Amino acid sequence: MTLSHVINHPDQVSPELMVRVQHAIKKKTVDYLPNQVVRSLVNQRHYVIRFLLLEDVTTVEPNY
Repeated sequence: MTLSHVINHPDQVSPELMVRVQHAIKKKTVDYLPNQVVRSLVNQRHYVIRFLLLEDVTTVEPNY
């Protein structure tokens, strides 16, 4: 949570803590990967590709 605050809300973190977390990020001692599901909930955006199948599925030859 502290890492997330440093990245997303730096105004809520003390300068000393920010320097320590940024140093840990640079040394790669922290395996931080942003969670895309949480990010999409916060941003109220989703990255879903929709497609439309224009052919009737029952008439398609499965082994063709």
